[in-house]
Order: sequence, then C-alpha cells, then structure tokens
Amino acid sequence: MATTNRWRLFWVSSIALLAVTSTVVLALGNAGAFPPASQSSALPSPLAPAATFPTPIQHVVVIMMENANASWVLQNGSYQRYLANQYAYASQTYSPKHGSNGDYFAITSGNTWSTLKEYSTSNLADLTATAGLSWMTFEESMPKPCDAISPSHTAAYNSGHNPFAWYQDVRNPASYCDSHDVGFGPLSTDLAAGTMPNYALIVPNQTHDAHNLCSGPAWETLVSCGDAWLRGFLSPILNSSAAWVRSTAFLITYDEANLSDTRGYMGSTGGGVVYTAAVGPCATPHYTSATPYSLFSILTTTEWMLGLGHTGHHDSWTTYPPLMAFFNNPSCGGSGATYTLSTAATPAAGGSVLPPSGTYAAGSSVTLSESPASGYGFAGWRGTGSGSYTGSTSSPTVTMSSNLTEVALFAPLYPVSFRETGLPAGTTWSVTLGGVVGSSSSTTIAFSLANGSYPYTVGPVSGYTVLPGSGTVGVAGSAASVGVTFTPGAPVVSSFIAVPASVSVGGTAVLEVAASGGSGGLQYAYSGLPPGCLSANTPSLPCTPSAGGTYSIGVTVTDSLGRSASATTSLTVGSGAPLTFAETGLPVGTEWSVTVGGSLASSSTATITFHVPVAKYSWVVGAVPNMAPKKPAGYVNLSGSGTTVPVTFVHAYLVTFQETGLAAGTTWSVSLRGVTESSTLSTLTFWTPNGTYAYAIGAVPGYTASGSPTSVVVVHAPMTVAVTFAAISGAVPIAYPGDVTLGLTTPAVPGRLFELDGSIFVRST
Repeated sequence: MATTNRWRLFWVSSIALLAVTSTVVLALGNAGAFPPASQSSALPSPLAPAATFPTPIQHVVVIMMENANASWVLQNGSYQRYLANQYAYASQTYSPKHGSNGDYFAITSGNTWSTLKEYSTSNLADLTATAGLSWMTFEESMPKPCDAISPSHTAAYNSGHNPFAWYQDVRNPASYCDSHDVGFGPLSTDLAAGTMPNYALIVPNQTHDAHNLCSGPAWETLVSCGDAWLRGFLSPILNSSAAWVRSTAFLITYDEANLSDTRGYMGSTGGGVVYTAAVGPCATPHYTSATPYSLFSILTTTEWMLGLGHTGHHDSWTTYPPLMAFFNNPSCGGSGATYTLSTAATPAAGGSVLPPSGTYAAGSSVTLSESPASGYGFAGWRGTGSGSYTGSTSSPTVTMSSNLTEVALFAPLYPVSFRETGLPAGTTWSVTLGGVVGSSSSTTIAFSLANGSYPYTVGPVSGYTVLPGSGTVGVAGSAASVGVTFTPGAPVVSSFIAVPASVSVGGTAVLEVAASGGSGGLQYAYSGLPPGCLSANTPSLPCTPSAGGTYSIGVTVTDSLGRSASATTSLTVGSGAPLTFAETGLPVGTEWSVTVGGSLASSSTATITFHVPVAKYSWVVGAVPNMAPKKPAGYVNLSGSGTTVPVTFVHAYLVTFQETGLAAGTTWSVSLRGVTESSTLSTLTFWTPNGTYAYAIGAVPGYTASGSPTSVVVVHAPMTVAVTFAAISGAVPIAYPGDVTLGLTTPAVPGRLFELDGSIFVRST
C-alpha cells in the first residue's frame, strides 16, 4: 500500500511534461564509456506519465542474455558488475528451468514450453495492445521478420529465443507479426528517432548474448563477449538526454545458469541463479536485494509498470512479486529513505561478520553471514530494530525497515572424543553428536563443541553390537571423552549372488557370499547345487553345471558359537553355447554394447556374452562417443563349444549427415560401414575412424536424393555431409481398395502402373 500511495502522490505533483529539445542519435555497437560519477548521482527529473500508467515508467525494455551463472557474470562482466553496483540488482533470481525456449516463454506469457510450435495463449503482446500501448521484439541477426525457422537456429539467430514468433495471435495475420517482430535495423531507427515502444524485448544474437564464443576457450570469454556488446549498446543510451530514456526501465537478465546449477525459486528445481539488474533513471541507486525472485517477476514487473492485466500463467503478484523496491528513486516519486545496518561479533576474537556496517535503501533485503575463528563456534544472532533477526540460522536475511543492529555470537569450543574397541583394524564406524555425524576407520572420532549437554548415537556396524549405543555427553569448560565397545554379533549374510547369473551347460558361474560378524572363523555350507557342482567350505565357490534348468541355491554361514545365517540365490543354466564379444581399445570402464539377433547387451567390462542356441547370427556394435569399432557389424557362426568375436575400437570422429528438402517429420536413413541409422529429424550422426567409406541414402517415397551412393573421407576431424532431397515432379498417390495409399517415387509413363521396390506406382494422364 505504501508503494501505491507513493506513485499516487507523484501523479498529483507531476503537472507538466518536460520538454526535451535535444536530438540524440544512438549507434548500435559503439563502445560507450561508463557514465561519470557526477551523472550517476544527479539523476534527471521524471517525465509526467500519462494517466493510464500506474508508475512513472512508460517504457519497459527487457534485454535477455544467455547461459551464465550470476557469479560468472559479476566476476567476468565488468560493465554488468558496474550496472549491478550503480543501479538495482536482484542477487537471488531463479530461472524456472534449463532449456532456453521455456525461459523466453516465461518472461512473455508465463508459460514454460520446451517445444517450438504455434501456441494459443495470453501474452504481453495481447496485454499491451488491449491497453492501447505499443510493443515490439527486436531480434538481432534474424534473417527475416517473424522468422520461426526450422531447425530452430543458425549460428547467429535462434528462433527459440523469439517467443512472439510462436504465439498464434501474433503470427496470424503474418503482416502483424512482420511489423512487430523485427531485426535490429528498425531498433536503430527507433533509438535514433526516440520512438521506442512502450514494451520492447531485445534479444542479441548468439554471440552478443553470451551464448557463443567470440574468441577464447572458456565461459569467461562467453560472458565477456556479451558484456562488451551490452556496454556498447546500453551505455550511450543511459548517457543520453533523450526524453524516452528518462521514463524507461531496462530489465537485464539471463535465461538460465550453467547446467550444473539446478536450484529453483522457493526451494524448487529450476535453471539456477541468474544475473538480473533493473537499470535506468528511476531505478533505486546502489540497491542490492537478496529476496528470492523468479524470472516470472520480469513478467509481473512489466504488468505492474505499464498498468496491464494478467496473462493468467505464473503471474500472481503474491507468488511472483514485481520488483517494486527496485524503483524507489526519489527522482521518480520514491521515498529514497535509507537505514543503517550495524554488524559486530561477540567476542570480537570469536569470528567475523559480513556484510560490514553500511547504509541501505528502505525495503532492502540484506543476507548476513558469519565465519568463526579457530577454536570458536557460531552460537546465534542477536538483533535489534524492526526487521532484525534473532536466532540460530547461519545466514538469515533482514529487511531494512529501520536502523538495525546484528551481533553474531561465538562460543569457545572444547574437544569431545569417542574411542572404540573391538572392531577389526580399518573398519568404518560413526557417531552422531548433537545432530552432527562423524565417521572414521581409526579408533577415534573427534568433535569440537561449546559448553552444553549433547545427545549422541553410535551408528550400527554389520555383524557387531555396541555398548553404549546412545547417551548424552556434557561439555563444561574442558575436554570430554566417551568409550564404546563393539562385540561380534551373530553372522550376517549381506549378499549371495551367482556371477554370472546365467550360464550354458558346461559354463562356469562363481557363487559369491559376503558375510560378516560372528565369533571365530565362519563355515560355509551350500545346498540345492546343480548337477556337476560340489559344495565346499569357501565364500567363493566355482560351479560348472552339467544339466540345464533354473536352480535355487542356498548357503548357510555358521560361526564358532553355532550361530548361523542363511541366504539363497538363483542360477539359470541354458542349453545354448556362449557367444562372446571381446573388446580392445576402449578406456577401462567405458560402457559399450552389442546387438545379436535383435537382443541388446551392454557392459563396462571387456567382454559381453550371449548364451544362445547354435546357429548363424548377425551382430552390430553400438556407438561409443569418440571411438568406433574397426568392424561395426557382421555375421558369426556359433559353434557348440562357444565362439569369441574380437572387437577392436579405434579413435573416431563424428560424421554428420544434414538433410534438406524433406517435409518436417519425414523418416529418412543412411547406411555407413554396414550400420543403418534412421530419423525424422534433419541430422544423422556416426562415429567413424579415419578412412574412406561408401555410404547409401535410403529411398524416400516421392523424393530423389543427391549423392547416393558415394563416399566420405575421414581424416582426423569431424565432417558434415549435405544430403539434398528433391520432390519428384508429377508424382500422384493413388488409393486402392482397403484404403492402402501407394506413393509414386519416380516418374512413369502417364497412366501406366509399374512396380518399384515392392510398391506399385502410377502417373496421372
């Protein structure tokens, strides 16, 4: 309510529109300098907004960048770091998801679709038009207006970064989309003329948005590429005296963080923490908020500033609040109030506190942190003042609604040790003390604790009992020690398996028993063994069956006191013979696979074995990234005693077949080195070693394909092969009884039926 009243007071007091007579021409890409300090502290007076605007902001310009953690941007983007310090910065902004498409839909409609197709949904184009306001989206390097290309991107332009091209009511009619969804040429014109729309989404190309490298080897360069473009684009605008700039909010954000960051808004899973800054004359100066926000707040902030309605998708102002505190500049009707945060540590030698004492804008959210000194532990916070925090949370957030004092309390720590007896040397054991878990494979587990009384629990060790298993330890200004004793319990069988679980008659499986506990040596007795297998007192028993079947095998483990434990496992004995594929050349532990007669098996060891009847089989070795078998496919005659097929892997390079000309969703195929791959997408890939290889393009009804058959030459580098399909002129499908439709794949004499590859075709007369 206070914010609403502040804006209302501004309207009453703003009775005249400032006249701006100077003309500023802004050139995209010029490297503008940071505004001097005098400018940053003397912000221009606001324009008197139209009566339909609920805030002094009449223009919202959203600039969307790509794929970087917020910390990366602040570390390697000097201009963006400057903007975050100079204006308002949201340090805890969460992307809804990984995958760019959904994040662009999120900031313009509140949806998070991953697939690019035509959608019927309420969006910012609708809301601005309904409110009688103007809107545009400016897409750098877009080949033509409103370009929803497929595949979804070129090296420079990605139609997945152009959400308005996929909204049904924007795309239809096409003339409407073409006039509102444009490249950077019209943007230059609007900037020079001062005719920017009320709402603008600006999307740099895939180098300028930090998506692709402009040079250099790493993500640091990605960020610096985008940072250099943003500085050249935005700095001249902020330094200008153009009238529209003084009533404009620039919202700069990123679609998602690095894939390793899966944090989401309010504890959910999402696309990580991203850089988000509110920039412009009305932005709260030198303001950093640690309040959690979502990219959906970019949508709600636009709705709030321009007085729009709601899309109805993830734009509840309660759940996803607008960035109202980010526009508290007195020059734009804000209160401009500030408060002092005083921080300290007690005792002073106990540790340190961040941030240091300082002044913050009213409504700011500040996150506290503490770091104990050696020999001390954190004991809690003591806060005074409205909005302060008192409690034991390590990193609380306070709201600057008054002058606050926050003191971090530290307490001296004393050693607490647990010493065990009875376990074999090297056995891992654990203790949970005061909610903290400690573990060790030595005889001692040590903790450091402040004065107090703490409950503890000793973790279980298989095969042993422990006394005491739990209790309380007191710390009173000196070290404390607790002794625990482990004694062997009854035997425990933790696992009993046959390796492998399936063999052929005459093959060998090993029965493996994992047992622990018990007193004295353990005895092993087996039951239910297949014919040909004899029991022995050993935890690892080789078994060579002489008859087929499925056997349930038991084992009983007994200690010197007569205590025992039992377990069972299953062994299948087949009537076939072993067909083994033995690989060489792969790094140890690499997953590989073989398909034999339609059955797929994989392994991270050097062999893969099938137990199948004696016969002739076809086989195909599966793809392994960066490696390829010298012979990827073939046939084998399995003998009764078994057969081994050697598979030699060598270094390989990616050969990509790129098709053009087919209708979307059409299945096509390529055969290379005896392996056939098919897809409904525009690319097919093979890992291929150095050499020259013939390939063949599979027939597609109604089309001819270029370059088939021909060959590829692989020489220490990946390569791309272009495959062009052309529709056959005059091809007409015909229908036969039973609704079977046959397609014409090659020209024929008019009216004549003929057969090709098992299909019947006709050409109309």
